[in-house]
Amino acid sequence: WPVKREALSNWIKQRANKLNLNLSPEAISIVVDRTDGNLLATAQELDKLTLLGLTGEISKQEIVQSLSDSSRYSIYECIDAALAGKYDLTIKMIYSLKAEHFPEAIAIWALMNDLQKFEQLAWAKRTLGLSNPVFMKYQIWKNRQGLVISALNKHNYAFWAGSVAYCAKIERVVKGRQQSAKPYEQILDLLLQIAGKPLYKPDNKWLQRTGAEVLVVE
Repeated sequence: WPVKREALSNWIKQRANKLNLNLSPEAISIVVDRTDGNLLATAQELDKLTLLGLTGEISKQEIVQSLSDSSRYSIYECIDAALAGKYDLTIKMIYSLKAEHFPEAIAIWALMNDLQKFEQLAWAKRTLGLSNPVFMKYQIWKNRQGLVISALNKHNYAFWAGSVAYCAKIERVVKGRQQSAKPYEQILDLLLQIAGKPLYKPDNKWLQRTGAEVLVVE
C-alpha cells in the first residue's frame, strides 16, 4: 500500500541520511511527488541521486534536473521551444513527458519558476530596460537570452503576469489531485500561448483581455 505523505517524507529523510545525501525540504517534497507513496520507487530515486556525486544540500532545482535527465526531453526544453515559437515541437515534447509519466507537480514548478522570472524581466524591460546585469539577476544566461528577449518582445507585461496567475491555477489543480483535471493539457495550452498559437478557442467566460492579447487566467 502507498505510504502517507508525512510518513514518506520522514522515511526519505532517514534513508537519505544513511546514503549521505543532504536533501532540502523542497527536494524531499519533489521526491514524494515523484514516487507517490511507492517505497521501492522512492528508494530507486535516492539510489540514483547517490550516483550523481552531488555535494552539500541538494536543492529542488537539482532534483528536477536529475529527473529531466532520465526523460527524452526536459521541461526546460519544452519551455525554450515555446519561447522560440516552435509550436509542433512544443506539442511533441509535452506529450513525450506525459507518456513518460513525468510528474505534473515538477513540470509546474519549473514552469512557474521561469514565468516569474519572465514577468520580472517584462517589468524591467518596460521600466529600466534590459541589460546583462538584469539577466544575471534572474539567472538567464547568455545562451538563453536571445530566446527570452524574442518572447518578451512578442508579449507584453500583462501577458506574463496573467501567465503566472494561470500557472498558479494549474498548480492548485495538481495539488488538489482532482480526478477530472488534465494538467498536462493546461500546461500545453499555456506553452502554446507563449509560442503564439493557443491550443483552445478562447471562451469569454475565462478571459482577461490584455490589449491585443488574450490569456486564460481563471
